[in-house]
Amino acid sequence: MNSLPAEIKDYICKLLMQPSDLANLARTSSQFLSLARWILYQNLELASDLPSLQDTYDLLRREPNLGRAVVTLSLVSGSGVWRLVEGSSTWIDQRIFHEMIGLRSITFDRIPCVPADRVRNIIGQVYKHCPQLQEILIINASWPSSTATWESQLDAPSTLRRVTLRSTCSSAPTSFFRSTFFNASNTINVLELSLMRNGEVLVDIETLKFPQLHTFSVSVFSSISSGALIKFLNAHASIRNLSILDSEALNIGGSKCNLLPNLHTISATPQFLARLIKICDSIKFVRCLTLDFSRSYNSGTATEEMMSIISGFPRLKHCSVLHAYGPDDTLRVIEHFSESQELEWWTGGFYYHDVTALYKICSVLTSFPMLLRVDILEWSTPPNFMLDVHLRGLRNMAKCIPSLQKICLYMPHSSGSEIAAVFNVHRKKGLQKIYQYIEDGPHIGDRRRVQLDAVDWQFDPPL
Repeated sequence: MNSLPAEIKDYICKLLMQPSDLANLARTSSQFLSLARWILYQNLELASDLPSLQDTYDLLRREPNLGRAVVTLSLVSGSGVWRLVEGSSTWIDQRIFHEMIGLRSITFDRIPCVPADRVRNIIGQVYKHCPQLQEILIINASWPSSTATWESQLDAPSTLRRVTLRSTCSSAPTSFFRSTFFNASNTINVLELSLMRNGEVLVDIETLKFPQLHTFSVSVFSSISSGALIKFLNAHASIRNLSILDSEALNIGGSKCNLLPNLHTISATPQFLARLIKICDSIKFVRCLTLDFSRSYNSGTATEEMMSIISGFPRLKHCSVLHAYGPDDTLRVIEHFSESQELEWWTGGFYYHDVTALYKICSVLTSFPMLLRVDILEWSTPPNFMLDVHLRGLRNMAKCIPSLQKICLYMPHSSGSEIAAVFNVHRKKGLQKIYQYIEDGPHIGDRRRVQLDAVDWQFDPPL
């Protein structure tokens, strides 16, 4: 390995994705160490319980070029005792931001300071020192009950494009969004909120205007907040992608508006869609649909009740189902999409290990003359991955659906629905496996995930 040219070593480092794989490689030579360190620091994760945390801080301050290399930064606040930075209320040494001029995305996994409302001080430092910042994610957040200090306004950078807020409990950050992420140019085009049934968050943003907003996502929505949601959607005709998952039905009351004329993709429960169609005609003509059955006792019945109101999706290209795993229920769901004759891509609803399901589902998928791709659920750690009995089921699917060109197996329980295997379908050569996930690595740069809210069946984004 040491005798390889520098260019080859650089290429090998770039292929590896898992930090553990890169770290093992770095131990083989000083040149690999230099190359691997640069790549490792492009996507940096720091945790409050990391034994070498102080060493990492010292290294970042000693070698500012490593700070400049950081593109994505994840800050994970553990549940144990924090070692606070001297003179600070957080374990994060905010001096590390000073050289991160190339930082584009930052994630706060749980609130990293005490009291929690001082998180805005940390975000303010990120705004000040990271001129290319495009994305902020705050996940697993438990908010304080008092939010008086959030009335002052942070100057969010004009580069900010995506904001994600996901709470873990019902304490709502009233005025947090408005005072932290709002700027004069309103450049946000992707907004993702997990409300935990807190209408205060929607009330905080219902009067804000984001002219470039094209993707809006809300989860754990309560029908009590229907008025605020309708008001926000009515003010943003630019929205093309809407996601309302794990949520109660919408209460439209006496609303007379016609929302979202440019809607292209929607993800929601059947109950929510059945209500929204009354004030959003464009639902019927979406190209991409994800049905969430997390609140349905029977997915087939829920689909039937929704279709009795919507009457079909004639322009649908991609249909996905969540939380529907029984082949008989999924069979009924698919049968209700008989009018979707332009359907090219079906995702979810049955498992690869269920041999009976492979044959049952195949029998109804043959009714879509333009179907090009089918995505099938797979276990996260599949035993005996390619047993002949299962491969015969895939071959039967490839044979029975003349238009089929691609079959993917994906792991819905993994982060990002990672693809486990990909098969190309050739009319003469039959089924050809072109990729398979290796559980223990090494993991190389072609790891991909299924994108539910997409219509390009040939493209799978990187994990």
